[in-house]
Amino acid sequence: MSQAVTVDTFQSALATMNQAIEKNRDSLFFKTLLKSCETVLGDDLLGVAIYKDSPETPHDYYTIRMDEGRFFLVEHGRGDVDSDWKVSEDYLRDLANDPDKYVDHPEKLSLNWLANRVSSATA
Repeated sequence: MSQAVTVDTFQSALATMNQAIEKNRDSLFFKTLLKSCETVLGDDLLGVAIYKDSPETPHDYYTIRMDEGRFFLVEHGRGDVDSDWKVSEDYLRDLANDPDKYVDHPEKLSLNWLANRVSSATA
C-alpha cells in the first residue's frame, strides 16, 4: 500500500495553489473562476481523493473549502462529501516542493475539477 500524502505536504500544496491564485487573481481566468466559486459554491465543502496510480483507486482523502478565493483544509480522512478533486500523490508533492513553477506559471495548476464542480452546481 502506498504511503499517504502527509498533512504537511497537503497543506503546502494548498498554500502553493493559494499563492498562485493570489498572484494572478486579476487575470480574466481567475477573476471569472473565483467569482463563480463565490457565487455558486459559497461555503460548500469539497472532497479530495488522492491516488498513486489510478484515479479509480484512491487511498487517502481530505476535505477542503474555499473562502475568499483561498483553499483551506477542513479535515483529513474520508468525510461526508463526494470527491470533487481526484489528484495524484506526485502532483501534490510537486505543488508542495516546487511552488515557484506554479506561482509563476498558474496555467500549470490543475483546476478543471473546480470548474467542473462549479458547472455541476449550476446545472
